[in-house]
Formats: sequence, structure tokens, C-alpha cells
Amino acid sequence: MQIKYHLIFGCGYYGRLVLRKLKFKNIFFLDNNQKIKKCLGKKVLTPNDLIKKNILIKRIYLAGRYIDEQLVQLRKLKIDRNIKIFQNRELKQSKKKLIIREKRILKILRILIKELNDKNIKYWLDRSSLLAIKRKQLLSELSDVDISIDIKDYEKFQLILKKIYKKKNICIYRKKILLNKKKYCKYYLSSSNKDIKKNEPALIDFIYRKIKKNFIYSCGINLRRVPLNMICPYKMINYKNIQIYVPANSKQYLNYVYGTNWRIKAKFYLKSSRI
Repeated sequence: MQIKYHLIFGCGYYGRLVLRKLKFKNIFFLDNNQKIKKCLGKKVLTPNDLIKKNILIKRIYLAGRYIDEQLVQLRKLKIDRNIKIFQNRELKQSKKKLIIREKRILKILRILIKELNDKNIKYWLDRSSLLAIKRKQLLSELSDVDISIDIKDYEKFQLILKKIYKKKNICIYRKKILLNKKKYCKYYLSSSNKDIKKNEPALIDFIYRKIKKNFIYSCGINLRRVPLNMICPYKMINYKNIQIYVPANSKQYLNYVYGTNWRIKAKFYLKSSRI
């Protein structure tokens, strides 16, 4: 008798949350990145592998930002039956886990934000992280902390990261990207992932921004341009004894990005719900 497998689509933050929730033995991950072979000790396959290897499916689990695209892909492959889509509330971590992760986030932010402020680098807390603070949520409830950096300060920003890299239990990940025919590095800061099977590490993500005339543009990712007066002038707030900059007109900005109902928690973290 052939074994039927439970399949989690995506090896990222939300996929890992799903794995920690499931108690089944026969579990694989699905991911479109062919370079990933294992995640949290589980084998990783591409969706096409399922067809080629004739793997029997018990159920497929979806969660996170890319549900829309994943469903389209599974329908094209005609493997869109027996799908479970997790709502955000179903994957909420325990209070204890959130506190552990929040402490790790704050540790990195204290070091990072002090350096950004001292070196007069233009930055602001952005998008879902700003949303969390305005809703009075913990930053640890979200997949990462979004910080926008003025692309003009890229070189100063790199020097700061080299200094932070020497700090204990702070990891730096990078990948090369091409912006306007010029090479840059896309950076992420993270806490140690030694206990990743139990707890999610902290993750700080950086968005490069370009200011041109009366608008702010994203560099390297496709985000809608933002009127300059929603972001500038920046204002400093105190978040758990960290003096951090946010957009001056934060509420207007969140209306612009997430719509007027941004105060209400969405059922799903769909990419299609973001602008």
C-alpha cells in the first residue's frame, strides 16, 4: 500500500508555522526554489516533482502571503483537491513563543536603530511593522520587521551592517541584486536559528527607497509609489525604549497601502491585499 503525504506549500515563515501545528509523520514541503532540499528536517519537493514521482497526496496546506499564486499553480497541475488554507488566527503562536521572539527582535533593533540614528541615515519603520505598532500588536506576531532605507545612504548603511555583523547572535544574510544596472546587496538581519524547530528567529527586512520629486519609489520590488508628504517629514516615536522613525502621516499612509479597514486584522496575509 502506497503512502499518502501531507504537503506544506512554502518553506518560509508561514510554512514553518504550519509544520509546528501539524502532528502527522508523513510530511513533505513544497517549494518552487529547487535549491532547497530540506526544511526543519523535512524533504522539500517542487510541485512538478509531485507529478514526475507520482506521489500520492493526502492533503495540501497553504498559508501566508502567496496563497493566490499557489492556488493558481496547483490548479494548472490539477492537484488542487484536498487543500486546507490556514487563517492567520489559526497559526498564532503561543504568548510564550511571541515573547521569546519579541525579545530577539528588540535586541537587534536596539543595536541597529542606534547606529542608523547616529549616522543620520534616512530610514523609517514601514508597511506591516508600522501596521502592527499602530494596532498595538507585538512585532513578533508578523513574519518580519520592515525598515525602509533611502538608497542614497546605501554605502553608509553597508558600513553599519559590517559593524553589526560582529555582534554576538546576530546573523546577516545577503543576496546580490541589480538596480538600474548597478549591483547592490539585499540584506536581512536575523537572530540565531539554533532552535528554529521550536521558535521562529527574529527577522529584519530592508526595503530600498528612492525619493524623486514628490514621490517615494521602491527599488528592487514592485510596490506602488507613495506621495512624499505621507512619509516626510519623519517623526520619532518611542517603541519599548527604542527611538525609531516612522512616517509623519502614518494613518494616512496605512490607508493608502492597506485600505481604510487596516485597523481590522485580516483573515489572510494575502499579497493581493497589499498595494
